[in-house]
Amino acid sequence: MASTAQPMEKDLHGVSTIQKIMKEAVQMSQKEEVELVAMLKKKGYRDIFREQAEKYCEETTIHGVKYLARERSAKRWYWGVIVLGTFCSASFLIYGVVDNYFRSPTLVSIETTDYPVHRIPFPALTICNLNKISNSSLPPDQQTVLGRVVYPNETEWRQRVLDALEIAYMDSCAGGRCPLSADSCEGDHCLPSAETRRRTHDIPPEQVRKIMAMTSPSCDEMVVACLWRGRKTPCSKLFKTQRTDLGYCCLFNAHYDSAKQDGVLYSGSGNKNGLTVMIDVKRYEYYLSHFLSVGFKILVHGTHDEPEVRQRGMAIPPGQEIFVAVTAEETYTTARAESSFTPEERNCYMEHERALRHADTTYYTLANCLLSREAQALVDRCGCVAFYMPGTAKICHEKDLPCLQTFLHHLSRDFNLSAEFWEHCLPACDETKYSTELSSSLFPSQELIKNEAFSDIFKAIVTRMCASLIGVTQQQSKECSLILAGKGAEELLANDSLTEPLYPLAVNYARLNMAKLHVFFKTNSVTRYKRDLMYTIDQIIANIGGLLGLFMGFSLVTFFELIYYFVLNLSPGSRGSGGRVAPTASPRPAPAQAPSPDTREGAGAPVGSGAPPG
Repeated sequence: MASTAQPMEKDLHGVSTIQKIMKEAVQMSQKEEVELVAMLKKKGYRDIFREQAEKYCEETTIHGVKYLARERSAKRWYWGVIVLGTFCSASFLIYGVVDNYFRSPTLVSIETTDYPVHRIPFPALTICNLNKISNSSLPPDQQTVLGRVVYPNETEWRQRVLDALEIAYMDSCAGGRCPLSADSCEGDHCLPSAETRRRTHDIPPEQVRKIMAMTSPSCDEMVVACLWRGRKTPCSKLFKTQRTDLGYCCLFNAHYDSAKQDGVLYSGSGNKNGLTVMIDVKRYEYYLSHFLSVGFKILVHGTHDEPEVRQRGMAIPPGQEIFVAVTAEETYTTARAESSFTPEERNCYMEHERALRHADTTYYTLANCLLSREAQALVDRCGCVAFYMPGTAKICHEKDLPCLQTFLHHLSRDFNLSAEFWEHCLPACDETKYSTELSSSLFPSQELIKNEAFSDIFKAIVTRMCASLIGVTQQQSKECSLILAGKGAEELLANDSLTEPLYPLAVNYARLNMAKLHVFFKTNSVTRYKRDLMYTIDQIIANIGGLLGLFMGFSLVTFFELIYYFVLNLSPGSRGSGGRVAPTASPRPAPAQAPSPDTREGAGAPVGSGAPPG
């Protein structure tokens, strides 16, 4: 039993010793604190802080600070102004860096000026005839428009169709007069007459849009021949009909059904790698236009942009060969810029981040957003949208025209209203912008049209001329009938005696009605921009550290020096160089070892005494 109890007594004795040591340590710490407080009261907090500050100024790595402690009078003021000035300058520049980081965290910079042009989508092209209604298409078939014959009298049906079209194409007054005789001016915009409104109130807006599509110049009539990258291509495969603010037009390489890039055409640089089309204005079909001119309007735009031809299109006259040289700029956003910030912070929308209420495409672009906001403002004001606006909102009818005309008139003059649209729309994060340069020459050449190299162009012109029968004699009319029927056309055109009289007629018809258009990339490389983080974490630390180091010699070690001098050296129990501030306790004798209360006679010495058991 004695042998078993002896280890237990030793363990208890060791625990008691540890407790005594801890108690003494606490008492010493408390005593040092009391001594420090007493000394601070005796010397004063201000004196202690001044003493420590002087020592810090003597030993710090910050430029110029040591002279503040070392020099006196004027020299001290001199260095004080310098240190304060450098501190304020560094603070001002650092504030600019930090503020710029939070206000504009992304930066658009040039990544390369030699990005291959064949990696850029070929632009979309919209071609519109200035004429909005073809004479020969009036009136459209009732069965197709209404689903049945409602008006047995063809004259009455024609008049109702014209009234509906006049309302749909209502425009501003020109010189105090409207382009349509049945209309009247009110202020700067046209209003339909009471009789016109009465005859059209029972035609639904959807049928009005269908009438517009059926009576507009069709793409088959307007686009004669097409070459894509030097190869003959059926125009019907390249162009489709699209509703625009200038009526129904022909659209090339535009994709609105989805945001995918499938089917988007790409090309190289130069005329042979672009699009070439021959277009026919058919001036003899003109019935209604808002311009006192004959020709086309074209617009080169992004493949997902809704075309606003009337506002931004370029006029093309007949009798010209037009060369449209296109340059492009592409901007893309890096993945880290996309994931690190909200759209407002990075100042752009990704494709999936913004759904447009009024759009024919799911692809977000700035142009589509602005048009959608305009349509929404019109819905809020009038409860309907103009015929050309995208989406599925209700189309304005005759009773809505006063509100519609007033709004569009107000929009064209009130820049504050347009500014509101911009507040809700941001650029697309990934976008391609196109710019154009136009040059032209007379088309066709009377001297060269007989050249065998241009025989295809001559055949196309003669075919169009024969279809119109304008300036064609009775004998030539017979020949045209054979050409249009496709019977012996090659033989007729190969016979000089038959074709010789057709040359001047073809030249005259082409100069009055036709134009040749070339659209191509001007250069084989473009500028590509990158939207990325303005500063990464390591860059902003480097910028701030560089400014502090340049102006003040401040570094990360300087920060720890501040902690050392003004925290650690003022804390209880500090030693070494901090002994000047924190008092050091005088050595005291070691306390006598008291016998353990658990020590029993004959059990042996306390644990740790080194004496063997008795």
